Amino acid sequence: MNATTKFVLALLVLLALALGGFGYHTARKALTTPAASSAATSDTEAPRPTVPVVVAARALQPGQAIGEDDVRLDMQAALPAGGLSDPARAIGQVPRVAIGSGAPVLGRQLLGGLSAQVAEGHRAVAIHVDKVIAVGEHLQPGDWVDVFFALPATNAGLSERERASVAASAAQSRLLLSRLRVLAVGPQTVETASVPPGAEETAQAATRQQPVSAVVLQVPVGDVPRLVMAAEGGKLQLALRRPDDEATPDATAFAPLPEVLPPARATARERAAVLQQGDNRAYAGVSLPGLRQPGPAARPAATGAAGAPRARIEIYRGDQKSVVSD
Repeated sequence: MNATTKFVLALLVLLALALGGFGYHTARKALTTPAASSAATSDTEAPRPTVPVVVAARALQPGQAIGEDDVRLDMQAALPAGGLSDPARAIGQVPRVAIGSGAPVLGRQLLGGLSAQVAEGHRAVAIHVDKVIAVGEHLQPGDWVDVFFALPATNAGLSERERASVAASAAQSRLLLSRLRVLAVGPQTVETASVPPGAEETAQAATRQQPVSAVVLQVPVGDVPRLVMAAEGGKLQLALRRPDDEATPDATAFAPLPEVLPPARATARERAAVLQQGDNRAYAGVSLPGLRQPGPAARPAATGAAGAPRARIEIYRGDQKSVVSD
């Protein structure tokens, strides 16, 4: 190999080394530059905004009121449609569907309307009304009323035994139920009664143009049969009262109405205890003859010298009736 060839080979080797170094430097720069750029960008990028969202802290079952420990706040990128940002708006509400743990609580998943306004131990009952019964159409949702009822003179519906002791039932009018809350008057309810400021006159004018044909009352469950039977067999009349007037009659001072289904208890004390519960009293029911005039079973039992109730036995011989007390 001559000197010229060696020289050319040396130049080629040097050129290859130079190109290799240049390529290595370029590749290293390409690998490190994006990372540095990304780091710089992440350092300068503003944090994404978040909003509080009410979510279920545990699985929520339909029909069970939401407690304080059943919901929590979770920070999310956006508030879902119909979502809640304040736990107070969910506490005490009742889900209409099951809500999974961690899922947002939505307004449409909660019970609303009139059912949410009914107090515990009560029922919402609608009665037919006209202008006179509805206090000249001056009733408003949220008012308090007394319910009077009138029964015409008749002995229809009485049994043969009752007709023998009562020739004819005279017409009567009594206070049936006292201090009932009005939940709805026609289409207006206690939820929808409020109107935006400035729209009161328009709302009142629209209400006057639509005669009210039904009123919804909040009735203790044990008194629902009395209201239903009185409306079926007689005529009801509503009497508007002051909201702060809490006076009610003392029902214990009068003979209780005879029930249709007597409790299957041995002693009078056990029977009375059963009928103290509103649901049981509603199940026992009341008949129109019983509502009109309580029979012997509803009169207070005779008492002995010590004040203890004495047992009464009624004996029928034809048309004759005798009472034996022990």
